[in-house]
Amino acid sequence: MISQHLMNIQSAVTDEIIRQQYEVYPRASWYKHLSNWQQSFCHESGWYDIDLPDAEQDGEVMRTYLQRVLLLACEYRSNQSSVAAELALEALQYWYRVNPQNWNWWWNQIGKQRLLGPIALLLSSKLTPALKAQLSADFPTCATMTGANKADLAHAMAFGALLSSDETRFKAAMEDICNTICVTEDEGIQADYSYQQHGPQLQNGGYGESFYNVALPWCYATHNTPFAFPKHLQWILGEYFLLGSVWMTRNGQWDYNVCGRAIAKPDLEKPYSSEILGAQARMLKAVFPQDACLFDSYIAHLNGDSYPFVGYKHFWRSDYAVSVSDRYSVTVKANSSRTKPIETGNQENLLGYWLGFGSMNIGVNGLEYRDIFPMWDWCRVPGVTNPQVAMPAHEWGRIEQHTHWTGGVSNSRWGIFTFELDVQQTQALKSWFFFGDIVVALGAGIRSTHPQPVVTTINQCHYESRLWRDGIAESGELNAHVQHWLHHGNVGYVLHSASADLKCETRSSSWQLINQHLSDHRLDAEVFELTINHGVCPNDASYQYTLLPGANVEQTRQYADAPKARVISNSKRTQAVMLDKWIGCVFYQAATLNLESGLSIQVDQPCVIACESEAHCYSLSVATPGRGTTVNIVIVEQGRTYQTQMCTHSDAARLGESVHCYITKSVKSCV
Repeated sequence: MISQHLMNIQSAVTDEIIRQQYEVYPRASWYKHLSNWQQSFCHESGWYDIDLPDAEQDGEVMRTYLQRVLLLACEYRSNQSSVAAELALEALQYWYRVNPQNWNWWWNQIGKQRLLGPIALLLSSKLTPALKAQLSADFPTCATMTGANKADLAHAMAFGALLSSDETRFKAAMEDICNTICVTEDEGIQADYSYQQHGPQLQNGGYGESFYNVALPWCYATHNTPFAFPKHLQWILGEYFLLGSVWMTRNGQWDYNVCGRAIAKPDLEKPYSSEILGAQARMLKAVFPQDACLFDSYIAHLNGDSYPFVGYKHFWRSDYAVSVSDRYSVTVKANSSRTKPIETGNQENLLGYWLGFGSMNIGVNGLEYRDIFPMWDWCRVPGVTNPQVAMPAHEWGRIEQHTHWTGGVSNSRWGIFTFELDVQQTQALKSWFFFGDIVVALGAGIRSTHPQPVVTTINQCHYESRLWRDGIAESGELNAHVQHWLHHGNVGYVLHSASADLKCETRSSSWQLINQHLSDHRLDAEVFELTINHGVCPNDASYQYTLLPGANVEQTRQYADAPKARVISNSKRTQAVMLDKWIGCVFYQAATLNLESGLSIQVDQPCVIACESEAHCYSLSVATPGRGTTVNIVIVEQGRTYQTQMCTHSDAARLGESVHCYITKSVKSCV
């Protein structure tokens, strides 16, 4: 006999399945096809528009077929439609007669179970013993592997337990899911709430989202039952969303930097990301009612309100940085001897070598890069400085650099991200100074022996057909130089040294260019591209530009005429920028920076410093990318000397995390 606890969980899971399906696939959008689905289904060959035997080569055939069955199951369960139930059962019987198997193990062990589990639960009262046995055989009795894959196997195991009313098996499945909810230095959730899989590879929007879409719904469904997740694991799931997902999404769209090789799939393989993020926030609100205002504000954002949070976050475990406000989001992803850039795999992401080498996402409406990737010039990934070659990344990713200097500093409001490039016969020192809605990008020591020219790409995104260049409004196709400033798509670009090359044009390509499994159907897009050309074999070249995300034309013009941020240094020894009382410093070696009349900062170790000079104190945030050490800092202002010593973390989980200190301008005080 099934226990009351399992009955309650079955009811909660059933309700959530139907609710999410109708959020993603509104009933009005597909119900009109129900009679056609019924008439076109053939006992011997299934649906004429879905050739199930083709699933051997194309796993999406499995998804399409089972998604239709799941909608039929929802219709039966929510509206007691006997027509939908009978058609769903016929479709399942045909499925098992064909018994489709894909060449990729994932579809056979995880992909199909994601849909078969909900289908089996919704149709459980209608299943024949034979069909129930066939379904049960597809659900594992134990969960192997690691990370998101382990969570997915436990997810299928839980549906098998509910189908068989096996409380012991269900308990084991929940324990296996709970075992994947931990802060780790291996694959999984990291101390900064980034998510890594396939080694130290940032995957919050890829495998991390797969993991979360398993762990959170079961946490929600078992809440206030004997199977409830331990409180500390519930807390991790809540923090993962608020300190991870929320920072990496805008207007319901994920940053391409956190989605792995899904960049080579339409909609980053997340066509319903906004609805899913909304469902996650809604479930978290039920688990954490005391934080309802946070989740409500994010849900309101998904429904059209402004982005509700502001600040700067450095993900020290995954070499990733984010600056956000209600008007913009700017992110940068780099790599080092500790992390991998974005992978190639399964013949996906065939030109993505330069992703993760300083790749930058500049978002205002969140759609700047949506499905543009087949039309990208893959030699020119936004933010990256590189020789002009395009090629695949390593299969499943690998450590590409021996350099340890990649990281940043944050005081939660503003900060700095810095990256040492040393790959493909090319070296550079790159830093981004995130002062809210002013982002200063510096590059120094750029040199290369590669035979191809080296280019720094400022941006490559959808073209809005009009822009302002050096004070003149222009539209249509363009191939020109920018001498001073440019405004396009609610982003201002201000140049401070060399001119930039502007190209705006229509490009034609297909998804097959970057994903061998997708269609070769030609697509067109209007592309905006802004680059700085350093030429062939540059030696100690540099660049300097400012981004004004969320700015209008007049604000860009005014800033270009009177820049608020001042570049103090841009060399192989130091890079530094000042904005009012905010002082951002990158020390590549022990050095003294003379900032302005009577003010200097001296350090005895390489480090990154965010300093705020107030009337009575200095507020310091310090990080030492790649190593923990003690930094002695001396500040001299108007002849008065202030000293402090700061120790950064050396343990792997916190290596690169910022530490903080206050120095009063009369007595030193560290915290």
